[in-house]
Amino acid sequence: MLRPTPYLNEQENEHHQTGAMIARMAVSTLFNAIGSAPMSYFRLGERDMQAEIYHQCRTKFTYQKIIREIEVNAVDRNQILITAESSKAASIARQHFGLNRPGPIYPDLMFHDPFSLNGQWCAVEFKRMSQNTTENKIKADLRAVNEYVSGNLGFWSSVFVLNNIPIHPILQIGNGDRHTVNTIADWFRAEIENPRPDGRSRYVELWIIEEGRPLEININPNEEDILILHRVFCEELDNNNREVWRMQTYSRSRSRFRLLP
Repeated sequence: MLRPTPYLNEQENEHHQTGAMIARMAVSTLFNAIGSAPMSYFRLGERDMQAEIYHQCRTKFTYQKIIREIEVNAVDRNQILITAESSKAASIARQHFGLNRPGPIYPDLMFHDPFSLNGQWCAVEFKRMSQNTTENKIKADLRAVNEYVSGNLGFWSSVFVLNNIPIHPILQIGNGDRHTVNTIADWFRAEIENPRPDGRSRYVELWIIEEGRPLEININPNEEDILILHRVFCEELDNNNREVWRMQTYSRSRSRFRLLP
């Protein structure tokens, strides 16, 4: 159902292919965690939802599963694989990657090796829309998730999860301008389509979560457990090696996602 980036490149060496495969597992794990989390957590604050998704991911993204699906020595069995709001210290990042930052970064969720900068699989930012959410705050997170993959930190993938969007959304943001989900998707595309030296922006995804209603998505599930997930991602490269972006919409009922036509 979900075909997460990054895509494997047959010309890359075995180490890079292994990193790409683990990154794909990380993105799929996040998707399945959102599918498994109780509906009530999506109605609480941002940190509450983030904590539940972290818990769901910890039970699904384990070294046993990685070793079984990837290769014997993909990860150390004693290695921590997921952290929440832990930092990649600026001094370490500067030393290893030449990253010039005034301080550490704190992604909301990281699939990574926290003790080195070698295994950087996926960085995730969560935001729950509220009356205090401004256009600038959304765009700051859009820039951050792009920087995680295209900057010197070198994450394989990153996802921005934007929660609490109403059905048929019209958002009152900032100085009174009105924006819709499509506008947010346009901001996202504008950010990631900026030229990058390594072309890695295609490994960034935007997931917009909203509550749905049975009649509008043509299913008859438990009304208390319906989510709509709009996914904006790079589907492929065209003949001119340009990134082709698209949006897919999934519906969730009874903790299962299905792709809507």
